[in-house]
Parts: sequence; structure tokens; C-alpha cells
Amino acid sequence: MPSSRLRESLESIRRELDDAGAMDDTDRALLEQVAADIERVLDEDDETTPDTVRGRMEKAAVDFEAKHPRLARVMNEIVDALGRMGI
Repeated sequence: MPSSRLRESLESIRRELDDAGAMDDTDRALLEQVAADIERVLDEDDETTPDTVRGRMEKAAVDFEAKHPRLARVMNEIVDALGRMGI
């Protein structure tokens, strides 16, 4: 997934955060952390451990599967893309 697709995914996550009035604080915090991780991956000076980023993405996908299936799908796409990027 080129960085432009990651940016699109980040925007999708940001929209979900804005639209997710019924999201509980734990889910919101996890989603905000995932968005921050994506921003760090896109940053040239990223010092985040790749395993940490990918691990959080995988956890988020599982956590959101039942309550937020659209987000889970986006998370799974990002995890796959990060894997293809070697992250």
C-alpha cells in the first residue's frame, strides 16, 4: 500500500472518530493511538518500533470486529499493507 493509501486509511479512521458518537472511551483511545501510529509510519523520522505499530493495528482490528466492522476492515487492510511494506 503506497503512502497515499495509508493517508486515505488515516482519513477514514479520522472520519470514524468524528462520526462515532456511540464509541466508548476505550475504543476511542485505541483508535486515536492507531491513527497516531499511522501518522508516525508516514513520517520520514519515524522511530516507532514496527512490531509495536503492527501489533496495535492487529489488536484494534480484533477489538473493532463486532462493534465497528468498517473500522475492522480498514485496520485489516492496513495490517496487510504494513506487512507488504516490511513493517
